[in-house]
Amino acid sequence: MPTPTLPQGKAIRNINEVAHGFEQLGYITDPPLNTAVYLALKLGKPLLLEGHAGLGKTEVAKVLAAFLGTRLIRLQCYEGLDVNSAVYEWNYQKQLLAIKIEEGTGQSVEEKEKHIFGREFLMERPLLQAIQEQNASPVLLVDEVDRADEAFEAFLLELLSDSQISIPELGTITAKHPPLVVLTSNRSRELSDALKRRCFYHWIEYPSLEKEMKIVAARLPHIAEELERQVGQIVAGRPVTKEVYPHQIAFNVLPHVDSFLPSGYTKEEMKMQNEGRKIMHHPAFRASVTCVRVPVYRAHSVAVSAEFAKPVTVESARAVLSNAPGLDLVDDPEKKEYPMPLYTAEKYNCQVGRIRQDCALDNGLCFWVSGDQLLKGAALNAVQIAEELVK
Repeated sequence: MPTPTLPQGKAIRNINEVAHGFEQLGYITDPPLNTAVYLALKLGKPLLLEGHAGLGKTEVAKVLAAFLGTRLIRLQCYEGLDVNSAVYEWNYQKQLLAIKIEEGTGQSVEEKEKHIFGREFLMERPLLQAIQEQNASPVLLVDEVDRADEAFEAFLLELLSDSQISIPELGTITAKHPPLVVLTSNRSRELSDALKRRCFYHWIEYPSLEKEMKIVAARLPHIAEELERQVGQIVAGRPVTKEVYPHQIAFNVLPHVDSFLPSGYTKEEMKMQNEGRKIMHHPAFRASVTCVRVPVYRAHSVAVSAEFAKPVTVESARAVLSNAPGLDLVDDPEKKEYPMPLYTAEKYNCQVGRIRQDCALDNGLCFWVSGDQLLKGAALNAVQIAEELVK
């Protein structure tokens, strides 16, 4: 198997360098993942990462490219993905124009054919781009390969084994610098044995509570210090300094979580819809979300408007939610009782309240939820799902 070429002056001597490099870039790893990345680099084998959605598989490839100082090339897989979208396609319009221009030139059919099937008419897709880097091996991310059809895996085998691609009109193109391939899968279907045999395999577990807290601290360091400092500055009448957020967070709310997309939504807002589709196995699920940072130390809150196929009364919703595991019903507005981050921080259960009929949606309900995102997160969910499975 061809050996990848790292950028000049870059050498990975041991597993600790992988761990240190990733953590410097804000990605919290663990020993099994560090080992998998290191061995994949040393052996020159593709790295296949499987695990549930939202556990950072895609981010491994992004951080690896940044750590090595090389280019990241991404192929997002989907149902119906074919060679024209993943490998190459001929520019038919340009070819037709060339044929028209060459009319009456006296060239033979073979000469014309050789010309229009030259490199200048070839449109390179991600897989072909990945084997034509001239300076160093790029990181090729084949994201969510399980979403592609099984037949598409056959297109990958030649690339994964020999870092080459065969094009009937041009022959075999072999990589000068074999790409560092990272494949991700949410295991929505079983991948073929032929694909698995060509890869170094690693299953990404749900993070422990300790790891989740490290992730938050790495992504948003000095949050508490910023809030405390700004409160002190405001009380003392001094100018407010900003280091973590683009605006003052004390006594303020920021409708800005993660980066903005062309649609006007942020990545975090779209994540709630996209991850919701995966979790609920509901491809048509839609959610319009505005994520806002508020000056609290811990616990997230969500205002939910849900529309149902049939009318749902407030009383029946309360009856269902009061018996739901992992939830505490806190819903007595007359007594000023409703969910708040202050009372859900460092608690395993979420709180739900402010349940009422939605005045804008047919068959709709509105409610308010608060919960500790560190305790009631992926780690605890994994444990509770496992407990249900063994019952």
